[in-house]
Amino acid sequence: NATVDDDLVEGSVNSSVYYSDDSGDAIQAATIGDALNASNGVQSLSLTDTAVNGAYVIALDPGHGGVDPGAQGNGKSEADLTWKIAVACKAKLERYGFKVVMSREQSGSYGSNDFLYRVQRCVKQGAQAFVSFHINSGGSAAHGAEVYAPTANGTSYTKASVELAQKVMNNLSALGLTYRGVFQMTVGDEFAVIRCAREQGIPGILIEHGFISNSGDVWNYFSDAGCKRLGEADADAIIAQFPRSSWMDYSAVFDADYYLKNNPDVDTSKIYIGGCSNGGYMTMEMILKHPDYFAAAFPICEAYQDQYITDAEINAIKDMPIWFTYAKTDTTVDYTLCTEPTLKRLLAAGAKNVHVSAFDDVRDTSGEYKNEDGSAYEYNGHWFWIYWDNNECYEGDLNAWKWLGQQAKATSVVVTPTTKPTTKPTTKPGTDTKTDSTVKTGDETALTGLSFMMLASAGAYIYLKRREQVR
Repeated sequence: NATVDDDLVEGSVNSSVYYSDDSGDAIQAATIGDALNASNGVQSLSLTDTAVNGAYVIALDPGHGGVDPGAQGNGKSEADLTWKIAVACKAKLERYGFKVVMSREQSGSYGSNDFLYRVQRCVKQGAQAFVSFHINSGGSAAHGAEVYAPTANGTSYTKASVELAQKVMNNLSALGLTYRGVFQMTVGDEFAVIRCAREQGIPGILIEHGFISNSGDVWNYFSDAGCKRLGEADADAIIAQFPRSSWMDYSAVFDADYYLKNNPDVDTSKIYIGGCSNGGYMTMEMILKHPDYFAAAFPICEAYQDQYITDAEINAIKDMPIWFTYAKTDTTVDYTLCTEPTLKRLLAAGAKNVHVSAFDDVRDTSGEYKNEDGSAYEYNGHWFWIYWDNNECYEGDLNAWKWLGQQAKATSVVVTPTTKPTTKPTTKPGTDTKTDSTVKTGDETALTGLSFMMLASAGAYIYLKRREQVR
């Protein structure tokens, strides 16, 4: 049998769809159609592979809380520490576009058995994976981290659980915590949250971040700064496990092949892609998936961490014309993890037409907005698309917009001679750039004869240059 919880319509963020498996257990499905198919024996998986591998609603469970403070030791309380770790993890996940559901608030009247209901509570809010945060306790000599997962039993969600647990353990070990291991728990001998997540058909793990009873672990990892490092390490593991989240799925908002078939006047040798922030991530995602499709790319403050780009993918895009833009004061996206290392790898691979505009900060260049001392107003460091939109991105004397308009897919790549990329600010201070933004004729600028489509959900742009009309 298949049922819909609370009579909510399919597609609602808060809707829950269940069916009964062969053992009579209630299993959540991704859609009503999947539940009906599975209940009729059409589908064997309790959660579709797409939902598991593309999870984007993550439940974070700060262990204990309410009347249960958890373990105590060295002046610390487990419930307080798990909350701080979870908050840091949540902040980073949200910066990368994930929706995060918290299993509890910082304070509340939670009973001692509340842990039995946390998974179900989060699933009703759309959670597709469940991560429980804890701090261990034991003898004063015991130290280090360990992670628990269900035994991989051939289902996609238990497999994803074990993979995620291993990634978390590796990240915590990289921070210096002793590697105690990843443990797959057998049915009948599982922690409650592990069992509940398995029964709901979603990936679920429990992390022990160190020992509250060990003064070394407490000193090194349980300060406010230490909890932030732990939470961000956990977030990095989640991002690595689910890198193709639905918010990054461009196919839902733009079908290039469909558009081209219905617009035959588009010159397919001059299709450009670019975007900022999440759109910068999508730009990288699309050129990595389709390295031969676009004439050029211009990712701005892109959020695609370099560690997730393989050497094969670098080699596939090294001949694509790309112009990166970032600011060193960006606190939303860490350019040292994204643009900077990717740029270095592309150059090392032999890229000849890759450029960068790297700014020290983001300041008003119109002269209209100033600080009290008369200096140019400084904007949020993540807003450096301002420079691109104002036609103020240069590398030496090469202008980004002019460069973009000269790129086209051909047997040989169009390369404009220029100096090698530099990390110095590449805006030309005091230069009047208005003449460069004037619409001109011919192919020297990307501003003429272009139609564009904005992917509003992600801030990405695809530019399609029209073919010259035969007169």
